Amino acid sequence: MLSNHSCLAKYSLLLSVTILLSFEISAQKKGISSRTEIGEGIKFTARDKSYDVHLYGWGQTIAHTEFPIKSNLNLQELEYGLGVTHARTGLRGYLIQPELLFHFQMEFVNSGDQIRNDIQGIQFNGLLDAFIEWNIYKGFNFSAGQRFVPGTRASTTPIRNLQFAGRSTFDAFSGFTRDAGLFVWYDFESNGALIRTIGAVTQGEGANVQVNSGGLAYTARADWFPFGEFTDNGQLTQGDLEKERAPKLQLGGGVEFNDNSVRENGHLGDLVMVERDILTYFADVLFKYQGFAFQADFVDKEVDIPVVYDTLFNTIGIFNSGMAFGGSGSYMLADDISLAIRYHRLMPTPVTKRITSDNYGIALSKYFAGHNVKVQTDIALQVLDNDTDPNFQWQLLMSFGF
Repeated sequence: MLSNHSCLAKYSLLLSVTILLSFEISAQKKGISSRTEIGEGIKFTARDKSYDVHLYGWGQTIAHTEFPIKSNLNLQELEYGLGVTHARTGLRGYLIQPELLFHFQMEFVNSGDQIRNDIQGIQFNGLLDAFIEWNIYKGFNFSAGQRFVPGTRASTTPIRNLQFAGRSTFDAFSGFTRDAGLFVWYDFESNGALIRTIGAVTQGEGANVQVNSGGLAYTARADWFPFGEFTDNGQLTQGDLEKERAPKLQLGGGVEFNDNSVRENGHLGDLVMVERDILTYFADVLFKYQGFAFQADFVDKEVDIPVVYDTLFNTIGIFNSGMAFGGSGSYMLADDISLAIRYHRLMPTPVTKRITSDNYGIALSKYFAGHNVKVQTDIALQVLDNDTDPNFQWQLLMSFGF
């Protein structure tokens, strides 16, 4: 018997193909223009400009191996795998007027970290993004639906735009992801600089939550672009693929209060049937110039009583708390090849008994069509502040999309 997710994936794929054929037939009958661009998908634009729709898709395959570094390595400790890590399709564009935007995106591969017990009210149903956005007036925007929470820079960078084969340990520690709610932001310029403020009120329990078991999450973030915006939304990609001709800088930070959270990491993590308030501060910086890119990150998560015990004093849950910091740097070489390095230090609160760690990584990427078609390989080393052997990881990723 097929799983619910397998059936949903097939239905989603069938729906996408049906929509594509519908637009093609409509285009032939009504003179609607259609065109294809790598990274922008297949575009359909009405002759009267009443709508503009992009149908896109992309996927990633990965090979990886992981093992502890020690003199007497047992082959049974060697972990390895090969498979598809992402396969997504979506629709985005505008309806009626360019100021009224929409975005829907589905994932056909369950990445594992999104698997949850149906009884707990959280399950992976393939839905990633589903929101509408309205540009009300000159930089003032309102959005409703499910999308990225305006948290750390690491969490809001789309996974297909990374310079490594996977997200960093810093991103996992910070605990930001997609969530459903209301979002508002305002952009204004002053003397060539851009200031962007963003606020959100979300369920606080991550994507695809059927029942809100705790309170709400309140997130605020502000960014300053002293030299104006990055080329082609470069603040949403890692590496300086655009090779900025003039220096570009982004300084940002914010705070989130997740009221009565029931998940160990706020928007992510296992459910704990005890409520805790999670207060998170974060800051980051991004710089790009002539092929060089640098990013630094900081996050501080505070929970009054992070460890949850039962009546027999057995640990039944640990809310993530502590600090983390680090950064990454990269340079675009000849022939669209980039070399990148990154480092992050995670310092959990001692009472959680989780171990402080240093995480190192180096990556080599070849871009054929930006982040849309690329091959990446990286190695990572995790060193724990105890007597545990360091852990080594190697990954090879191929990404393709239209």
